[in-house]
Amino acid sequence: WRALARTGPFLVALELVATGWTLTSIAAFEAGLGTWGLGIGQRLQVLAIAVWLVVLAWSAAAEARRE
Repeated sequence: WRALARTGPFLVALELVATGWTLTSIAAFEAGLGTWGLGIGQRLQVLAIAVWLVVLAWSAAAEARRE
């Protein structure tokens, strides 16, 4: 699980930033200040989760090879 331990904190921080960005964009959008930032924040969230899943699968496969 070394790869997940190395990249996990960065991916969590990226997800928190993306979530904050999305929530801020939603608030601006609801206030009538439509912004393209909403789409970028959402895509960043999806990208962070996708990368996390790839790293998780890679870590699990590496652990299975060691056994």
